[in-house]
Amino acid sequence: MATLINELCVNCGACEPVCPSEGIHRHYGRYEIDPALCMECVGSHPVQQCQSVCPIDGCCVPDPERVETEEVLFERALKIASATNGKSPVLTNATSHFRANSLPWWRRLVLGI
Repeated sequence: MATLINELCVNCGACEPVCPSEGIHRHYGRYEIDPALCMECVGSHPVQQCQSVCPIDGCCVPDPERVETEEVLFERALKIASATNGKSPVLTNATSHFRANSLPWWRRLVLGI
């Protein structure tokens, strides 16, 4: 699923600079995530960075209208990286929240997930 920023957002802007795909922007006075750029940080982080830095619990949430698989999100990450000459994403337990949940509890604790 692409992530969305809901009405709980206090417009602090913490999410914008941590988005690896630069998909978060302020639009008409509030922050929004471009679903075409949201890759849920698959290929780069074990948790979604917008969720991890947001001071409001439950503000950055899965968009129920955009259910996407790990494969779709990783393909998007590859396309974004090649278009921006960014760091090429890698799909591992440590770079996908889909896989990170299968890690042992102590490894998730070390990764902060």
